[in-house]
Amino acid sequence: METTFDKFINNDPDEKKIFEKEYDDFVLSEFALEKMHEENISIRAPAEKMGGVSY
Repeated sequence: METTFDKFINNDPDEKKIFEKEYDDFVLSEFALEKMHEENISIRAPAEKMGGVSY
């Protein structure tokens, strides 16, 4: 049985590449947020270290 994931991701190399990139970005952001939470760092602290927060 072919799943929806198979139809749209595994069977389409372009979609799979997009999915993998977006998933990598998601995992990295989740890791960063968890680490910030563990160390009680606000979202502004890393932004300020990188040159400020843009609005």
